[in-house]
Amino acid sequence: MVDANIRKLVVSMNMQELRDLQDLVVISMKRLQATATMMFRPGDRVTFQTRDGRTISGTVLKTNQKTVSVTADPDARTLKGPRTSNLWKVSGTLLKLKDAA
Repeated sequence: MVDANIRKLVVSMNMQELRDLQDLVVISMKRLQATATMMFRPGDRVTFQTRDGRTISGTVLKTNQKTVSVTADPDARTLKGPRTSNLWKVSGTLLKLKDAA
């Protein structure tokens, strides 16, 4: 949710100010993404939601700069569509550690 004061400020900006703001937002998002990705280690049990709303559980295989490779549990494999593999590359910002209990 965007604060009303921030909304007013953005609406009042000229094109160059908007471009500068966009650059700052992109830098901040990349930093958050990198920080989130570094939180996970191979072997961690994680969950994430797919675009169609399914929750996938799996194990971190490896971490990359921008994504985390996750091997989905066998019950999470897609039964239809192009994805027949159980390997997913997911942004660290979308992953949650699975409860140990």
